[in-house]
Amino acid sequence: MWDWLEEAFPNQQDSYRILSSPLIGGSHSTAHFHDGYPLEPSFTECIMFINTTRNIDTPGKFPEDLKEPLYAGIIFTEIDHNYVNPASRNHREAIANLMGNVDTWATKAAQSNYRSASSVFNEYMTHGLFCLYLSDVFPKEIADRAIEKRIQLMERRGFIKFPMFVESLREHMQESAGTVYEEYGSIIDRIRSMIKVD
Repeated sequence: MWDWLEEAFPNQQDSYRILSSPLIGGSHSTAHFHDGYPLEPSFTECIMFINTTRNIDTPGKFPEDLKEPLYAGIIFTEIDHNYVNPASRNHREAIANLMGNVDTWATKAAQSNYRSASSVFNEYMTHGLFCLYLSDVFPKEIADRAIEKRIQLMERRGFIKFPMFVESLREHMQESAGTVYEEYGSIIDRIRSMIKVD
């Protein structure tokens, strides 16, 4: 995951520390620290807090071949905030134009946790990138099933346009020779052109 993201984005992290605990529940988070100057730090470290595999490992809940990609999603979608969030800051205006009326992108319940257009977009993008990662790393049949589970999860969480978002993102990157970071502005433009924005 770390290698995949650092091929897709220019910012590099020197260290990840991951604390996995059943006490965290769904309150996953990541914090970024650095030594030295903010723009050119001498060392960077990300500390993440994530749930254990207990929910995924519940007997009979998920097929064995889906457990690894499903748990990978919990870790990946925290790691990639360390890449997505800085990239999004370079495209604030385009993201604000894309998101327009946030009510068309996220339910009020979702907005209670993601209160701005940029935070809603970042949540779409982190989970969208996870779908790209699944397609690159897992056999197609497993990746497709795991992506469908991710789409269902995002819809349950109140991210209304996620199926269309991830389809647009996947199509764009299949057609592009650039990295996600290089294509960021074009991805935003394509999603805006393909998704009806109210």
